[in-house]
Amino acid sequence: QRRSRCSTKGRSSARQGRRTAAGSKGHGLLVARADARGEYRAIELEVDLYRWDPFTRALVFYLLAFLGVCFSLVAPSKGWVRKFTWGMTLGSTALLIFGIVLRCIIRQRPPVVSLYDTVLFITAGAVLMGLVTEWLTRQRIAIGLSTVLGTAGMFLAGRYELKEVATAGDTMASVVAVLDTNYYLAIHVTTITLGYAAGLLAGALGHVWILGRLVGYRSGDREFYRGLTRMTYGVICFGLLLSVFGTIMGGVWANDSWGRFWGWDPKENGALLICLWEIMILHARMGGYIRDRGLAVMAVLGAVVVSASWWGVNLLGVGLHSYGFTSGVVMALAAFWAFEILVVMAAGVGAKLEAAGK
Repeated sequence: QRRSRCSTKGRSSARQGRRTAAGSKGHGLLVARADARGEYRAIELEVDLYRWDPFTRALVFYLLAFLGVCFSLVAPSKGWVRKFTWGMTLGSTALLIFGIVLRCIIRQRPPVVSLYDTVLFITAGAVLMGLVTEWLTRQRIAIGLSTVLGTAGMFLAGRYELKEVATAGDTMASVVAVLDTNYYLAIHVTTITLGYAAGLLAGALGHVWILGRLVGYRSGDREFYRGLTRMTYGVICFGLLLSVFGTIMGGVWANDSWGRFWGWDPKENGALLICLWEIMILHARMGGYIRDRGLAVMAVLGAVVVSASWWGVNLLGVGLHSYGFTSGVVMALAAFWAFEILVVMAAGVGAKLEAAGK
């Protein structure tokens, strides 16, 4: 029996050895073929990307920056808190951009190819716009919103990454055929997503105006709220410029790919709706139909329009842009829209209370 067991064990070890040798040989052939096509370096870089995990680290740094913002509200005179907040925000944004650049190098593509890419890119864009706004205004509002948007964006990216890994197995899947052109990806999609980022930042500034007035935050400081209004207006103007240019370039791409400039596709309609909504905001403001509160309310509703164009139209599952469908998003979108409606209602309550106080 001992001899039989030893013989069986020996045969099993031999088979295992042959499998290992065959596996090593197959791995060597795959590496050689990938290296011959110049793709093996990208595999090594992708392994490094997942090992370094810059997006999770960015989320942690954004959370620390948000805590710094909260502490600065309690102790506004502490200069080291402001430096800490700026350092954490800049560090986390640098990590985020580093990860995006690595993904571009690995795939040899522009930064926005899939919905997962849009989450990363829009988060980076919104944070950078917020930091520039803070540098111009120095009111400590835009940097606070930058930390909130950065944290929310990286959390959403993490959740979506888990979903992609569970369903598609990777966040760097093959490019959809209609997107297989680096030139238009670099121009149209990048520009339109930056327009999304500006619209969301303007909506966040509108939240601060509405909720701040409702709870009486710095109620006697009119200049503070005028500054918020100027920030919101400026971000909307910048977002409109990006959205209009991106939409036009999308039509140029559609004409090149499908032979028509415009086809009333749901995604095209969503992009057009953002442009029309922001144009309406600017005209209403210039014509005197809305004041500071009205601008804040329309900016908040603009965030609803952006979310509908970014995620909502994909859920329809129709049109030439239906490749962006994502299951399980309906409830999250509905919750976001419901919250935004509550904020708009809060603006009405605040107006009634201020009118009654006078």
